[in-house]
Amino acid sequence: MDVFINEIGDTIFKSTNSIWNELGLNNAWNIGVVSQLIKNKNFKTKEEWYDYYFKSGQARLEKISSLSESDKTSLLQIRKKGIKHQHSDLNYDYGRTKQEIMNLGKILYEAIMEKGNPLNISLYQCQYIAFFRTVCETWNGIMIRELKTKEKIEEHFSNLGTYISLINVSGKFDSKYAVDFELYCDGEILCGIQIKPESYMNQKTGYIYKSHQLNLAKNKIYKEKFNRDVYYIYSSHEGNILNKEVLSEINNIIK
Repeated sequence: MDVFINEIGDTIFKSTNSIWNELGLNNAWNIGVVSQLIKNKNFKTKEEWYDYYFKSGQARLEKISSLSESDKTSLLQIRKKGIKHQHSDLNYDYGRTKQEIMNLGKILYEAIMEKGNPLNISLYQCQYIAFFRTVCETWNGIMIRELKTKEKIEEHFSNLGTYISLINVSGKFDSKYAVDFELYCDGEILCGIQIKPESYMNQKTGYIYKSHQLNLAKNKIYKEKFNRDVYYIYSSHEGNILNKEVLSEINNIIK
């Protein structure tokens, strides 16, 4: 599978990490539950995913257009945190249009300008960043890194003479429990697996810490309901596992 290549480079892109998250632009209320959307279909190419996400956004706007003015206003408002709304599904279960993603980039740009814009980042670059974070990183992370990591995990246990299967969960299941796969052995679910990039290995501060704490709360619900633990595996883009000790922990529950 092809990956999306970041055209503006890591320096400028990573310099916007904190402010992007501080503004809450990555909140599912603003862009949809993207990890759920990409699992709705079996996309064969990144272009299919790209096209689907934006068409889903147009379908959302068409549905919103039939609602009351107050509902339209509240659903189209950018928020740092999601809220309860009788039509919340229109924000969570759909993508966004290109224009809406460009608008998120404009919000990012205006916030950077207020801070003096030390790296002289342009409006175009901010809009590209909004697009890349929403559409491209989702593809690269879920369709490329996660699947490669899954193959590495299954290969590891196969080399030990243990045959396991990692079964994809639905997007809604992932959103509710923070579980990417469930590990089966001899037809029994042994645990949940959450796969994260190397950047998430440092969870002491900032938005990564907050994200991890939220996931742990979801994992707790999974544990209470299914009596199974969730194991975190950190991997490179190529799927190479960075915390191999967790594989030994999983192997202990298989025996």
